[in-house]
Amino acid sequence: MAIETIIAGIVGQVVKFWDKSLILFVALAVCFFLLSGVSLFFMTVGFKEVGAGLVVWFFYAGIVAAVLAFARFLQDLVTRPFVLIADEQNSFFHLARRADGNPGKHTQLNLHFRATNNLRGPLLLSKARLKRPWPRWAKVEMQLATYSAFHQNYDSGHFIQTRSTAKATAQIILHRDVGDKNKLTVVLEISDQRGSKQRVKFKGIEQR
Repeated sequence: MAIETIIAGIVGQVVKFWDKSLILFVALAVCFFLLSGVSLFFMTVGFKEVGAGLVVWFFYAGIVAAVLAFARFLQDLVTRPFVLIADEQNSFFHLARRADGNPGKHTQLNLHFRATNNLRGPLLLSKARLKRPWPRWAKVEMQLATYSAFHQNYDSGHFIQTRSTAKATAQIILHRDVGDKNKLTVVLEISDQRGSKQRVKFKGIEQR
C-alpha cells in the first residue's frame, strides 16, 4: 500500500510538472541554443578548453527541449480545458417595455448551460463576457454561477471537479435594446481561473 501511494505521488508530481512545463521547456531550448552558439564562437576564436563535443551537446539538448516544448504546445492546442454546451430550451430573454409598448432601454438574458472540466484539477468558471449581441459600449451587468450537487445551490464560487460536468447560469442585464425580436442568438465567452477562454452559442432563444 505504501509503495502504491509513493508511486501515485510521483506520478502526480510528474503530471503537475508537465502541465506547467511549456515556458520552462521554451526557456531551456533558448538557453541551450545560445550556449551552443557561444561555445562555437569561443572554440572558433581559439579557446582550447571549449571542444566540439560541448557545442554538439548543447545543440542536441536544445533540440530535445524544443521538441518537448512543441509537444506540450500541441497538447494545449488540441485539448480544450473545458467544454460548454448550451441549454437553449431553458434559456430565454426579456425585453423591457415602455408605456407605449415599444422596446425599452435594456434587455435581460437568462442563459443556462453545462460545463465539462477536462483539466486534471478543479475548474472555476470565473468570468463571462457577452460577445453577441454586441453591447455597443453599453453597460453590461453579469452574474455567473455554477451548480454544486453537494451544496444543492448555484454560486459563483463553486468548483467543477476534474472530469465532471455541472450546470451553470449567466444572468445578464444589457443596458440597451436589441429590437423587437421574438428570438435571439447569443454568444457568451467564459473564462476559467487560469485565464483559458471558451465560447458557447445559444441559437434562437425565445422571448418571455
